[in-house]
Amino acid sequence: MQARTAIHLPALLVLSVLVSAAQRASAEYQFVLGVGTSGFGNPSQFRLPFHITVDASDNVWVADSGNDRIQEYSSSGTFIKSFGAFGSGDGQFKSPSSVAVDANGNVWVADRGNNRIQQFTSSGAFIAKFGSSGSANGQFSLPIDIAVDDSGNVWVADTGNDRIQEFTTSGAFMMKFGMPGSGNGRFFTPEGIAVDALGNIWVADDGNNRIQKFNSNGAFIAKFGTAGNGNGQLAGPADLAVDGAGNVWVVDTGNNRIEEFTSSGAYLTQFGTFGIENGQLYEPKGVAVDSLGDIWVADYINNRIQKFSLATPEPSSLVLAALSVLSLIPWGWRRWTRSNLLNRFGNALRASVRLKPDLRRATNSSR
Repeated sequence: MQARTAIHLPALLVLSVLVSAAQRASAEYQFVLGVGTSGFGNPSQFRLPFHITVDASDNVWVADSGNDRIQEYSSSGTFIKSFGAFGSGDGQFKSPSSVAVDANGNVWVADRGNNRIQQFTSSGAFIAKFGSSGSANGQFSLPIDIAVDDSGNVWVADTGNDRIQEFTTSGAFMMKFGMPGSGNGRFFTPEGIAVDALGNIWVADDGNNRIQKFNSNGAFIAKFGTAGNGNGQLAGPADLAVDGAGNVWVVDTGNNRIEEFTSSGAYLTQFGTFGIENGQLYEPKGVAVDSLGDIWVADYINNRIQKFSLATPEPSSLVLAALSVLSLIPWGWRRWTRSNLLNRFGNALRASVRLKPDLRRATNSSR
């Protein structure tokens, strides 16, 4: 037993390192779809699209802030509908900045200029509203982002008041956390908010160039990010989204890119550069992740929405080396190793096995 352990533990270690490196190398996102042009009011036209969200059907909802309306599109980019107009009456907006869809299909809008939250049916019919201008509990100063958790509670980034507020589905104030500053749990114009599957609250702390994580009671857990343009650094992060794997996608607005981090804040990858061509960004403001793992970005100054997908990579020499190492592991450990590595490093291995029959045979032979 000691001899077998001496053989397979180094092999396991080498295999893990190789496949991990291959996965990082293969995590390249490419432009696949663009939606919208600059304009005032026609379908598929935008004027400063702010935050976006994806519903359970993978339809994309856009806060078309400059046109004072909400627009909905299919996952293929086809226009479905829009609702809203400029004003302060029920169902009207002044620079709406965010939209969220709850488990019942209701649509929630951060009506930034009116300092309130509005609720609509999935067809765009007005249901209710709450909030007014001010700094007391339940009041707002330019609320920029909104999120709805699995219990139906509504979380609002009360940007001008440097705090986060939570409300019931009926709009009753529940709690708040945060205050101006740069210490843990403090904010400087928080612009983005997301709730993960565990109920943790993630905040894009725009003015502090960082991301902060809190539990559902508002207690500070962790933070990551510093000012700059290097990997993992941020320049005015305006929004964020958490995918099904718990990874965090951040709109790095000032650097005209999207960055991905693990749930512990470790940098993973990025895409986007400054420009007006497909795949380029000009002050992006919003991000959302659909059920397939595709990334949707609100390209603010370019007045469009862009969709990015993970490119299918050619099998790298790292993956080939990893499969060779797999053959050195004793038979009794191969099946366990293969299963766990596919779970952990699925993108790199599955893509390679998909593309190359000889790799598929090598992997199958390790069973």
